[in-house]
Amino acid sequence: MKGGALKTYYLDTSALLKGFFQEKETLEYRRFLDDALCCGDALIISRLTYTEFYCVLKRCLPQDSRWEQAARDTLANFEVYPLEESDYLMAAHSSWRLRGAEALHLAAAVRLNCDAMLVFDQELAVAAQVAGLEVPQF
Repeated sequence: MKGGALKTYYLDTSALLKGFFQEKETLEYRRFLDDALCCGDALIISRLTYTEFYCVLKRCLPQDSRWEQAARDTLANFEVYPLEESDYLMAAHSSWRLRGAEALHLAAAVRLNCDAMLVFDQELAVAAQVAGLEVPQF
């Protein structure tokens, strides 16, 4: 899904959350995302990422709507793609040895022909590199 983008990045849920919550790598990571957007790079998430993102926020944040606008603002920077049957099959039959959701994230990134994957899960990062994706470190 490169279109006119210079580089295409797929973000799993850990990467999307890293930009939302303040953690030790967050500032450097947000700068990276801002630079990517300014350069015309594509930031991609799947519906799985979208769903997991909201589920984590609802579990971790107060039961009011103050965080919902910030979540919408965050998601506005990303292209959201549905998972396809081929993603489930690739995840199930790959040699990646990942948990189900992580395998689905990687399968989607591969199918969408992404250049790189932004992840903070070490097992997924290694599998993404084996699959031929760049994995920037922060």
